[in-house]
Amino acid sequence: MLRKTKTLSHMVVGRVYGINTPEGTLVYIGSSTMPSRIISHRSQCASLHGRDSCPLYRFANDSYPDGLARFTEHTIATIE
Repeated sequence: MLRKTKTLSHMVVGRVYGINTPEGTLVYIGSSTMPSRIISHRSQCASLHGRDSCPLYRFANDSYPDGLARFTEHTIATIE
């Protein structure tokens, strides 16, 4: 006897995003399922450990007194 099995699929929506300097220069491209990934980037950049853990954070902290605070994020593509 064959049984029909219902399968539920859960679609994850992610996106490819870019981060720009305050002057508008694209300096980073990443992907995430978080609606605003830059919030997490900013907190990691401001942490004592994070300041040196990533080239983006080192650049932001060395070039701007407020780190990533004025950097902006924009969506490049949405992925399902």
